[in-house]
Amino acid sequence: MSVGLEGYPGAVVSLFKGGVTKTSTSLNVAHQLSERGHEVAIVDLDKDGHLTSLLGYERQLADGEDIGDAIFGDTAPSDLLVETEFGLHLLPATEDLETVEGKMKDQSFGVKLIRSEIVEPLVAGDVDYVLIDPPGGRGMLHDAALVAVQRVIVPLIPSAGSVSGLENLLRRSLVPLRKEVPLDIVAITPNMMRESLAQESGEQMLARELNTNEEFGQTAMDLTYEGFDHYLPEYARVDPDFFDAVADDARSVTSEYPDIPKPGIRYRKAINDATRHGLPLAEWQPSSDQIAAFDALAERVELASPEPERKRAEVADA
Repeated sequence: MSVGLEGYPGAVVSLFKGGVTKTSTSLNVAHQLSERGHEVAIVDLDKDGHLTSLLGYERQLADGEDIGDAIFGDTAPSDLLVETEFGLHLLPATEDLETVEGKMKDQSFGVKLIRSEIVEPLVAGDVDYVLIDPPGGRGMLHDAALVAVQRVIVPLIPSAGSVSGLENLLRRSLVPLRKEVPLDIVAITPNMMRESLAQESGEQMLARELNTNEEFGQTAMDLTYEGFDHYLPEYARVDPDFFDAVADDARSVTSEYPDIPKPGIRYRKAINDATRHGLPLAEWQPSSDQIAAFDALAERVELASPEPERKRAEVADA
């Protein structure tokens, strides 16, 4: 399955575990890219269609056309886009995605079809960046999404199974695909962080794992975009010495670290409320202190992606 082609501008938000803020991260990063002056499309490839439903669109389109008609027929993917009230374009999920995936498996180069029939025509038009919300487990749709843009954002939450979900994603999908595609991790972002790191908690365990586990870190670094000194965004980093101090004497750690680190995207009710109402955080609560984190992820997608105008020109010359 050697592809040997540069990915189009954008990213896939993925983890092989449910309930990890995959959809809300996709929506908020896409919106921040839009706020940076880009035309952005979100492609909902999740068979459950959570993003499509949250944004208020029916999974059964009125005219009967869906992504399958763009992949296997003459429908232009741009004709399937719907524009949200806040300026993003959505290619909705439909109830036929499972059938579409089955047909892709029957094609010799099925894993390239999202790239060639969906993302490439969108970028050739007016879309600068494509964010893809894929299925929650490995399959043709998930791998085809990675082949299309070749960049992934991994959201983790401080709960049992989150890090193992990342290890499964690495072992079962990212590492095997990396042998065929120049695939990069744009960021691993701890989300829904509630508790203080000064006490034993899922937050402390997750932050420690990401900031101090050399074996785990090296696995991720092998897949990280060249030029980033770490796969963790700045807002997610913690001085490893902090964890030694907590282990030695958790009660007195505040004397050495008066400002206890608060890494990751912090839990805010506004993030949940915004997503539940089908809105990016910046539209729901423009004053939220967490918007900067989503903007940092959007910036990483920009830096890791090829320049949209160059890719548009390449498609036109092909």
